[in-house]
Amino acid sequence: MKNSSVIFSLMMFIVPQQGFSAEVASMLQQALNRCELISPRASQSGLVFNPKGYRTYYERSACMQRTAIEFRERGLCNQVKRRYSLFSSGWGYSRSNCRDLVDVGIEEDHAELEVMRLNYLTGPVRLTSVSMESNGNRRDYDFIPKFTDGYVGGYQMDFYIKNAAETKHLILQHGSYLRGTTDNIRLFLRREELLSRFPGLELGTSYKLEVHLFLSIGIGGPGSWLRPSFVEEVFPIQTRTQVLTTSVNF
Repeated sequence: MKNSSVIFSLMMFIVPQQGFSAEVASMLQQALNRCELISPRASQSGLVFNPKGYRTYYERSACMQRTAIEFRERGLCNQVKRRYSLFSSGWGYSRSNCRDLVDVGIEEDHAELEVMRLNYLTGPVRLTSVSMESNGNRRDYDFIPKFTDGYVGGYQMDFYIKNAAETKHLILQHGSYLRGTTDNIRLFLRREELLSRFPGLELGTSYKLEVHLFLSIGIGGPGSWLRPSFVEEVFPIQTRTQVLTTSVNF
């Protein structure tokens, strides 16, 4: 199959979700549930081997503060209550210190994303072409993308087919850890899956194929979970997305 009319462009994206992903939101709720099972009166004191400020605390407040820091949820700090003791220092678990630590975490996340953004912009892996071939069974399809060398990382490819009305249908998604020219990728798509995702497809007809390649940021990890809105603010998806347009004949 020959590719024709290859066009590269940047696309504008809107991130509709302002909160966490469903997965992270579920983990946050589980963490809050664990904190709420702790009695508000349960406490620890006289912990002489702990750092200053952490030698006395309410156990629920300590749980809430850890959750606030891990999920960068400054509002949870309102539920952190400092414990006072005659011989122990308890300012470490307090509303003000919780907010300070959440702010420090957000600053660290911002710095890491900024480093990633600058490294990516020095030269990302670029999608140079996508060809399509009939699979060996002569019924299904193989998509073969080719790349230039560039910033090594996790990338995602979304494949769309456009109909005559320019309506896009997502037919295939694939995530890979890409390096560039040494990546040998061949993506399999069953005809039944293609027809279910694009019911109006007519075999033997030429269609526009639009492939979006973008650097994946992910959702963070234990100790630092990321909001899509925060990632979008620091390293917008538009900045880390390429679009290749070609034509294919099924």
